[in-house]
Amino acid sequence: MRAIRGADRGLGVGRMFDPVDRSLSVGGLGVIVAVLAVVAVMLDASALDVWTGLIVFLILVIVSVPLASWIARIERDPWLFPVLLGGIVAHLAFALVRYFFIFSIYKGSADAGKYHEAGVTFVNHLRDGVPLHPIPIMEGFPPESQRIGDVVGGLYTVTGPSAYAGFFVFSWLCAIGLVLMVRAFKVALPEGDYRRYALVLMFLPSLLFWPSSIGKEALMIFCLGVITYGAALLLAPRPQVRGAWCFALGLLLVALVRPHVALMSAAGLVLALMVAVLTSARATERLGARGRFVRVVGLVVMVVVALVVVSRMGDMLDERGTETTAAASLEKATEQTKIGNSEFTPVAVSSPQALPAAVVSVLFRPFPWEARNANSLIAAMESLILIGLFVASWRRVLSFPKLVTRRPFLLFCAAYVVAFSIGFSFIANFGILARQRVQVLPAVLVLVALPTAVAARRGARAESTVGPGTLNPGMTAVDGGARVGSVT
Repeated sequence: MRAIRGADRGLGVGRMFDPVDRSLSVGGLGVIVAVLAVVAVMLDASALDVWTGLIVFLILVIVSVPLASWIARIERDPWLFPVLLGGIVAHLAFALVRYFFIFSIYKGSADAGKYHEAGVTFVNHLRDGVPLHPIPIMEGFPPESQRIGDVVGGLYTVTGPSAYAGFFVFSWLCAIGLVLMVRAFKVALPEGDYRRYALVLMFLPSLLFWPSSIGKEALMIFCLGVITYGAALLLAPRPQVRGAWCFALGLLLVALVRPHVALMSAAGLVLALMVAVLTSARATERLGARGRFVRVVGLVVMVVVALVVVSRMGDMLDERGTETTAAASLEKATEQTKIGNSEFTPVAVSSPQALPAAVVSVLFRPFPWEARNANSLIAAMESLILIGLFVASWRRVLSFPKLVTRRPFLLFCAAYVVAFSIGFSFIANFGILARQRVQVLPAVLVLVALPTAVAARRGARAESTVGPGTLNPGMTAVDGGARVGSVT
């Protein structure tokens, strides 16, 4: 027996069951039993959809714990675990805030309420064995919006028709998209301050509030996270060809919801890859033949996917019988958004001279003196916070010109921001603008997490004197990028 116990200690079995672990295990089981007992007793005292939402919430938190731990282990930084997990839980908490606004204040008249009703109808049709479509409440909506109703219906088929469950799942997907963007930043910009980026991205009020509900914004943030991660793999110091397939998957998903945003993303990556490939002498020296080949393959794949998206957009416009010119579509968007107390005169981009003002308008308006109601005032306060963050980070922002020639991921972000600002400069409602621009804020916030100009120059000198095959663990910035690229 002593020999067996000795063997057990050698295998670490004894350490697995020390008194502390046993007490934690017993305590954890006791908590689970108590929670189940409370649920069993109180189940009849509350609506079933509330308890369904609670169960979904607990499942999502339980799943998020090992996910955040795994990412922190891959990135070799335990600091990431509480930040990512805290950000995910914060998004789930804000799902309740959004639920209160939509169903208590707006009485379900917002888009999320309509998507919820569409999901309930979808489940009822499936249960009754009748055709799933048409869904009456979604008639008159474009196909992109009808697809959201189908997604909610598919979710309710699993969870049951619970608006709480729908809000939690959509909010969780949004948080996972932001986690992917944090990983993308770490992969593509190893010298950047990814901790700062993670904190801002996971806890920015707009990104906590607007996408934390059933709707397009949550799905868009998730899909844009997939797109950004794919772009980062292609544009990283050590490119990986799987980034092309990751980007293509995210792009096709976005095209089902908002094709114009998919086109903006594809155009940004094509531009970044073209610049990276055309700088052949430096790219070959720094990347090696394999890295250059990966980017060429990525460029070809992205051009093909972009053409598919453009073709799809043309088919959609033809099916609807609407104007096929970009100018006509943008002018129509202005007229459709001139509603409510949040209406304003947008800085529409009709010439290159209007672009700087349009970028500022899309990213930072409303200003405090433009607020006419409580919602506009809240948006204006956050705009001030963003402006203050950029002012405080001016040294980081000034490093952009130094880094963009070595880190094409920055060119991808910049091209997407410019294209987004042009397309959304025609929105004439502060409320709609504040909700829509959550799709571009992650790309904009990259600027406030760049290294200072001095650090960027040091990183450039280190990278120019050391090839990718001779990196060693003692190197910080360049080694971090290579190490991440090798394990992601």
